[in-house]
Amino acid sequence: MICREPVDGLYVIPSASNPHEWFGLLFIRRGVYFGAVLRFILIIPQDFPSSTVPTVKFNQKVFHPHIDPNTNELDLNRFFPNGWKPENHHIYHLLLILQRTFFNFDVKPSSCINKEAAFMLYNDKEAFKNNVKDVINLSPWDASVHEPIREWLVGSTLNENQTSMTSSRLGACSIFSNVARDSGSKVGFSWVSPTDLIYMVERPNDFKYISRVSKIIFPLILLS
Repeated sequence: MICREPVDGLYVIPSASNPHEWFGLLFIRRGVYFGAVLRFILIIPQDFPSSTVPTVKFNQKVFHPHIDPNTNELDLNRFFPNGWKPENHHIYHLLLILQRTFFNFDVKPSSCINKEAAFMLYNDKEAFKNNVKDVINLSPWDASVHEPIREWLVGSTLNENQTSMTSSRLGACSIFSNVARDSGSKVGFSWVSPTDLIYMVERPNDFKYISRVSKIIFPLILLS
């Protein structure tokens, strides 16, 4: 179902060493969290499918009424009050809830795990937005990791060590570059501008960047 009906702006990939642990990346394209890029881990119970609800834990602090400020976990119990029902629930539903959590959420402090965020959203939207800005800008630029990737994208020459590192980080999804190169078409707004690195844009006019850009759409979670 996940492949047939992909959740817009959300990408997941199972861990190579643990099939019960999935790495995910969420691009938020509208709403108060617009522009945020959030990494998360989806932890599936060992006895899945059972009554235990999987866990979604973000890799960073996210100021949100439904995200625990201490554990960074999304409060899923509110959506599955009677536990996980294998005959009715699928991982797809959980991912859809995760995405929509950033567009629609209950702001009643009594029903939210982060009561401060809920109270602020209900009573002081400007203060809430200021806290959200920290979420959007929370991922710092790590020159040792990201600069070689940036140079590779815009066509700069990398030294041997940089080339090796870049290839290892992006090589896992080379299939996507082959698809883009062979088909000569795009699928949705999933391109990255090779000049200013803005994501989710139209295909660059210069087609030579296609194979480079397409490689990073899915494996951004591997960058750090």
